[in-house]
Amino acid sequence: MPLSAAAWTSAALPSGMTPMNACGSFIDPASLVRDGSIVRYVTRTDRLVADADGVRMKVLLLVHHCRRRATGLIAGDLYGEGGRLLRSIRNPAGGIWFIPMGNGAGPRQVHRRVCARDATRR
Repeated sequence: MPLSAAAWTSAALPSGMTPMNACGSFIDPASLVRDGSIVRYVTRTDRLVADADGVRMKVLLLVHHCRRRATGLIAGDLYGEGGRLLRSIRNPAGGIWFIPMGNGAGPRQVHRRVCARDATRR
């Protein structure tokens, strides 16, 4: 799916910013799929400046366990300057490790967003 085709949303964006020109983390609400307490979704993280590996943007397919408040990576694409694909990451079905979410404002917003029953589809 082209990145511009997704309806990226954020819990809070500064005034005048849109998901396609802002830096931060965004979720594609159309990607939210619930199976019991497990939710899969696509997230995009943008950086103003590339990290040490040259990554400016990450598009990740994550799985979140709502009852355990833990997240795991299914797959991801890492992009550099100009949207150039640097590498892809894929975890085998049995190779997903769930990592507990922190208690900061960002993780709490993500948990509320992806675990809200009305925000997901079956």
